[in-house]
Amino acid sequence: MAMVFLFLLPLVAEARKPGETRWNTGQVTLMNNQMIDCELSYDAFTDLIQVQENNRVKVYSARQVKSFVYYDSENNAHRHFVSLLYGSRFRVSRLFFERVLGGEMNLLRRYRSVKIARQSKTAKEELWYDSRKVYDYFIYNDKGFIPFYRFRKAVLGQMMAEYKQPLQDFIRSRNLDMSTQRGQFMVISQYNTLKDPEKLGLF
Repeated sequence: MAMVFLFLLPLVAEARKPGETRWNTGQVTLMNNQMIDCELSYDAFTDLIQVQENNRVKVYSARQVKSFVYYDSENNAHRHFVSLLYGSRFRVSRLFFERVLGGEMNLLRRYRSVKIARQSKTAKEELWYDSRKVYDYFIYNDKGFIPFYRFRKAVLGQMMAEYKQPLQDFIRSRNLDMSTQRGQFMVISQYNTLKDPEKLGLF
C-alpha cells in the first residue's frame, strides 16, 4: 500500500550534489521483458538509471526499460516507474514517469528541474542558482495523458457522475479540502477503490 501514500512525500526536494549516487535495491524490467534484480540508481535530471549487476555498472534509458521499482529507505516506500511515450504530434519521446496511484485513473508524476535564485554571501553579493526538483503530475488512462491542472474540468466531473454520493460522503467524512492537491489525490484513490479495488492500473 506504500504506493498510495507517495503523494504525502515532500512536493519539492533538494537535488543531489553533483557526482552523488544513491543506490537502492530494486528490479528493472527491460523492453524484452527480461527482469534484473539489482542495485540501481535513478538520475531524474538525465532520466537515466544505473544498474549494478555482477560487479558491473550499466546505464539504461527509457527507450530500453519498460519499468523499474525500488525500495526508498529514506521515505519507507516502494517507488514504481514506467517508461511511456510523451509529447505532441511534432515531437514524442519515451520518458520515465513515477506511478503514484494505480487504478482506473493512474496518477503519475515526473521531476522537473527548476533554478532558484539565491544571494551569494560574498562581498559582491552575486546571484547564484540552486537547482531543485519539483513534480509535474498527470492523470493517465486509456485516453492518454491529462495534465493535473485540468483535473477539475476534465476528470472530477466524470468521477462525480459515476459515484457522486459515495465520493461526497468520503470528502465530508475526512474533511478534505478539494482546492488542495492532497484532497484531490485522495479522491482519486477512493474513486479507484470504488471502481475496481483489484485493478492496479495500465502497467
